[in-house]
This record gives sequence, structure tokens and C-alpha cells, in this order.
Amino acid sequence: MKIIEYNEKYFDGVCEVVRKSVEKTYSKYYTKEVVDFVLAHHSKENMREQLPKEITLLLSENGKIVGTASLCNNYLLRFFILYEYQNKGFGKILLQELESKLDRNKFKQITLSSSLGAFEFYKKYGYEILEFKKIPLPNDNIMYYFEMIKYL
Repeated sequence: MKIIEYNEKYFDGVCEVVRKSVEKTYSKYYTKEVVDFVLAHHSKENMREQLPKEITLLLSENGKIVGTASLCNNYLLRFFILYEYQNKGFGKILLQELESKLDRNKFKQITLSSSLGAFEFYKKYGYEILEFKKIPLPNDNIMYYFEMIKYL
């Protein structure tokens, strides 16, 4: 397992990790409408525009992308590990490596939005709840999530 920095040649691999992770993990906590909303939020078009503006690290095993996480200023986003690689310590490694990329001369904290399923993971590594939030969606669906912060 190794950590590599994102470049355009990994774009499809990142998209696949995001899609598979959302479909597999989010469906345990959210309705189909919420899963579809998250997939649309992380569409290829959005990622193609956003990834070049972010610090993005990838977790790779034998040339296959199995995890991804990005940092935009002091906001951690798009943190996904393929389901079959979760709960093996790889997320911790990726999180710590990405946190080390934060410009600590500019920022004294890191923030993120956590899904219901990822909340305990972030809490375990020092993140605290700022706010419990919700996004109303069509047909009375609601996406609940946590805004979290870690002081460095």
C-alpha cells in the first residue's frame, strides 16, 4: 500500500473510488435519493473542475486506486476508501498524511463534513462536532451530516 499525489492520469480511478464508496457505504445510512444527491455532488464534471485546485492524495495497492482524500485550504473533502479496504488502518494513514499537508502557518484547524457512517472514524482521530446539519431533498428526503473540526 502506498500514498501517491493526484495527477490527471488518476482521474478515472478517483471517480471510481468515489462512486463505489458512496454506493456501498452511504446506502447503509441514507435513502436512494440521498445517495443519488451525493453522487451528483461528486460528479465527474464537478471533480474535473475541483481536483486541480486541491491537494489530493491517493491510496494505491498494486497500481489500483483504493482510496482518495483532498484538502482545499483547511477543508478536508472527498475522503473515500473502498469498502473492502475499510477498517484495516488505511484510512488513518491517508488522513494523517493529508493533515500533514495543511499549511500550519495559515491554519490552526481543519474542518470537514462527515456523513453519518464516517462520524465515528473522524471522532476517533480528534475531530469534534461543530454542528449537526441537514439538506432537505425532494420527496421528504433529508441528508443529515456533521460539520466537524480538529484544532491543530
